[in-house]
Amino acid sequence: MKLLRVLKLKKLFGKLEDYVDLSSAMVSLYEVLKLTFIMLFFAHWLACIWHLIASYEEAAGIASWLTAQKIVDESWEIRYFASVYWSTATMTTVGYGDIVPFTSIEKIFGIFVMLLACCIFAYIMNSIGGIFVTMDINEKLIGQKMA
Repeated sequence: MKLLRVLKLKKLFGKLEDYVDLSSAMVSLYEVLKLTFIMLFFAHWLACIWHLIASYEEAAGIASWLTAQKIVDESWEIRYFASVYWSTATMTTVGYGDIVPFTSIEKIFGIFVMLLACCIFAYIMNSIGGIFVTMDINEKLIGQKMA
């Protein structure tokens, strides 16, 4: 149920946009920061689920990616950053291959993440393209007003 509160983020961003009147350059920067926040938000949740799967497998005596990376007994920060690294590399379609799914459940989750990440990545790239188009249109309008 707590995850459903995330849906309120769109309302929050909408209210922020209504209250703040920004120049076109600032709007573009704001849009890029918003897209970065969205990507980091998804990376965080996917990393948490990725680590949760490995933790359950380790508790059941099944070797997971944590064992393969030799970080089972490391601090939670080390494991979290490794998880975020994996989710970010997977979401950005880089996938270096140094942290890979080890078990069947991890592989199934990896497939799910790759499919979801394609949609998120396409949305973000399309949005960035739209920002550049808007910036170009605004520059042309300003140039016409000055002429």
